[in-house]
Amino acid sequence: MVVENLHDNTLEIIENCLDLLTGEKEPSYKKFLNHCYEWIGKRRSMYSSKSDLRQLLNALMKYVNNVNDSLPFNRFAKKYKRYDKLNIRQLTRLRLLYETMKSWNFSTNIFMVEYEKLTDIERCQHYIVYKTINICAVYPEYRDYLDKKDNGWNNTGLVFNTSVITEVVEQIKIDTTHVTLKLRQCLNFIDQRQKEDCNIFEFLSDANLQYKLGNDFKGCLLVRFDNLKSYYKKSPFPLDLLPPPIYKTDILYQSERYENTYIPYKYLSSGEKQLLNNFGALIYHLRNLDSVTDNKRLYENINVFFEEIELYFHPEYQRIVVKMLVEKLHAIDFHHIKRINITFVTHSPFILSDIPLCNVLFLKGGKPVTEKMQENTFGANIHGMLRNGFFLPSLPIGEFAHDKINRLFERLNGYKLDSRSQKQKEWFYSNIMRIGEPYLREQLMKLYNMHYPTYDNDRY
Repeated sequence: MVVENLHDNTLEIIENCLDLLTGEKEPSYKKFLNHCYEWIGKRRSMYSSKSDLRQLLNALMKYVNNVNDSLPFNRFAKKYKRYDKLNIRQLTRLRLLYETMKSWNFSTNIFMVEYEKLTDIERCQHYIVYKTINICAVYPEYRDYLDKKDNGWNNTGLVFNTSVITEVVEQIKIDTTHVTLKLRQCLNFIDQRQKEDCNIFEFLSDANLQYKLGNDFKGCLLVRFDNLKSYYKKSPFPLDLLPPPIYKTDILYQSERYENTYIPYKYLSSGEKQLLNNFGALIYHLRNLDSVTDNKRLYENINVFFEEIELYFHPEYQRIVVKMLVEKLHAIDFHHIKRINITFVTHSPFILSDIPLCNVLFLKGGKPVTEKMQENTFGANIHGMLRNGFFLPSLPIGEFAHDKINRLFERLNGYKLDSRSQKQKEWFYSNIMRIGEPYLREQLMKLYNMHYPTYDNDRY
């Protein structure tokens, strides 16, 4: 993950914030503003001397330089309130960044140095500051908290209440839910670096494996998950101890067939990626919901919908996907979730063969159909279920052939045929024998023999 610094991305990171700015005469704040002023100065083509942003900075610099308080901030704010709020927000965001850094006891220098020149600890601090602000903007429990505190501003909207950000930071420090997971990874990384004076991921990086993989992973840290678990000796392994989001990460999968072969995620097949993405996304969100500790928002009952889960799946994956899903869910030690209801929207008979008929709802045009399969779907022969025209849309065949085969099933299933008509017998037989898919042909022949039991089928 790459986090850009203030110089690279000032305008984008400052748009959504509070309404008005306050000033402060602390030397560190003045230094912070000086850097912002220098940054604007290097972009003369974007910000002329008459731009709102430059005028606001000029006035603010004049205010913080005034030792005798001859220019009260109320006068400053009142005068410049008429300017475009976006520009005021930009300066307000600078103040919010500054207060957040102070509350975390971080140096403001982390925003004054090019990101590539920051140390690993400084990059983590950089991320923590932005993540703190993002948490306050995104998650209701923190957004509601700020609302109750007048968003950190007094009721006139002019003077910033610095204690509010400090209170939010203290609340974040004791939050162990999914909301603060990546932030906790950064804090744990900083703590480990300061205690042991080494980067644990550099320490555990497998140089031999890196040599075997060649130039594709040159300069990377290759850490076996088993080694990470052995180092911390914790079971189950806490996600807080995974690498912090300052790193770009990839996952290597060891081949079951070849011991020394490792496959990067990007080289997996589309079906393998789909399988991992489906299960990974589900488990990720279930763990997040289960981590919520607010009694008003405890999630005990979960509904999960899979829309055409068989897409991109090899037939073998379709056959085992339900079993794999159940096994993965059983392996999770949920604290609050007690019941999970899963609904599959599917055309695949492979999926259906793992579902009892009483739990199946057949749809056509988005509405339930009255006619359904007579045989029980659970444990049924996958190819036997294909006699029901419901499944034919999912077959990988041409549309013309699909239509012809579907009509054969419909006529042999739902029509009363004249068993004495030799012409009709020959017509059905010749059309069935043209079908190349042996299982479809076999199912149609079974229906055919029900209507014409005396016909000589030796050729079949």
